[in-house]
Amino acid sequence: PNVQVVAAAALQEAVRRGHGALVVDTLVSRTLHDTSIPVREACLRALIQGDFTNNTEVVQTMTVLLASSEASLRRLAVLGLGRAGRIDHAVIAMSDEDVMVRGAAVHVACEAPGVAITTESLGAKDAPRVLSAHSKDLVVEILLRALEDHDEDLRSVAATTLCAPELRLGGHSAEIARKIEFELARVQST
Repeated sequence: PNVQVVAAAALQEAVRRGHGALVVDTLVSRTLHDTSIPVREACLRALIQGDFTNNTEVVQTMTVLLASSEASLRRLAVLGLGRAGRIDHAVIAMSDEDVMVRGAAVHVACEAPGVAITTESLGAKDAPRVLSAHSKDLVVEILLRALEDHDEDLRSVAATTLCAPELRLGGHSAEIARKIEFELARVQST
């Protein structure tokens, strides 16, 4: 079996037995202080996939990791914060120099309740399919910034997602509509 599956099962068993606080403390400590980047990534994944994203200490840890020198940790932090409903951090991540981090921000926008274009990476939850006006504005801001990105994959995902009925309410400006049409045509021609 996959190591992550076994680890997730062990975490769930520890939580079931009432050791959730110890599990979180240990994972947070290793995420922040271990010398091995792969260990730090694995611990952060365990916190995200173990459904600990509603824990204040875990949210603070992910927020701290947004300033990490390691793009892989910034990427996971953006995904985890997105899972915790902190879309505002994904907006900031769109300014990151690393395309993986910007891609994570776009993923958060696409998985926001009410958009749910893809559900593959962290496993979708049964979230209500309604965006608040503020969250919708943040999602649109992320996608508009992605539409201007130099990475063509981010531009194509943004163009496709901006066509979702939930995001078109009120329409887009003529310039944005033209960029969306251009990206969709480029994707269809490849």
